[in-house]
Amino acid sequence: MRTKTLAAMLATLLAATSFAGQPMRIDQLGAAGPPVLFIPGLNSHADLWQPWAEKLASAEPGHRSFLITPAGFAGVTPYKLGDGFHAGLLPGLSALLEAEDLHNVTVVGHSAGGLVALMLAHREPERVRSVLVVDSLPFLAGLFMPGATPQQAADQAAAMAQQMTASSESAYREQQAMTLPTYAKTSTFLSTLQAWSAESDRATSIAAFKDTLATDFRPVLPEITQPVLVLAAWDAAMGVPKDHIDALYTVQYDGLPNGSVRIVADSFHFVVIDQPTAFDDALAEVLGR
Repeated sequence: MRTKTLAAMLATLLAATSFAGQPMRIDQLGAAGPPVLFIPGLNSHADLWQPWAEKLASAEPGHRSFLITPAGFAGVTPYKLGDGFHAGLLPGLSALLEAEDLHNVTVVGHSAGGLVALMLAHREPERVRSVLVVDSLPFLAGLFMPGATPQQAADQAAAMAQQMTASSESAYREQQAMTLPTYAKTSTFLSTLQAWSAESDRATSIAAFKDTLATDFRPVLPEITQPVLVLAAWDAAMGVPKDHIDALYTVQYDGLPNGSVRIVADSFHFVVIDQPTAFDDALAEVLGR
């Protein structure tokens, strides 16, 4: 078996790029092989995926990993929002795929990034090969507002965004910090989450939250023909029966022709941190390794 040099394993464009002014930071790891796009969730940095990108770069055969951090998240310079968060990020991702001439791409997304991964698969069916969604729903309002209609979700998202915008800076930051312990069971990760949240641009965060909560992507799922694996986090501390989470995810993703849902037990929202072995297995599956 051919042995890769350290330069080939870790090389190539690791330094952040601004990619022609598009609304994201891009870090690339790996010089050759099938491409993988990693997209984090709200206010998170793509450093979340670094250990897996390094493994994929050094594997045989290797992979090229593109670590995407949306502009405005976790200290990355904000980008003009224009018509909203998705309206800027999705064209930027498409431009990346075209500029790098990427095909057979696997897209991995967590939380709000999971929704973006689904949107990109629909937008780029000739380039995206498979998708791994980590603890995300096509209609997020269904989790917090059972029985809500898409219009009710959009109205609520607009009202909450307006409320967050009107609150004082200290009140906004305090509210953000209060929710963080519910995102990960791994206490040592909470300081990282706190730093990412504190360094995220407020206007961008609110816009991303609003777009995610207001979106109902369920009607589009039948048009996504690529294989999609969905990981759903569950822990007894959530106070919700495991069967309830399973049913919620199964119903919401029912429209996917080639989709499957897998519950990851003993994990909060950051499955990658709380149950890395489960994520390892899922990533290997979608990559066909």
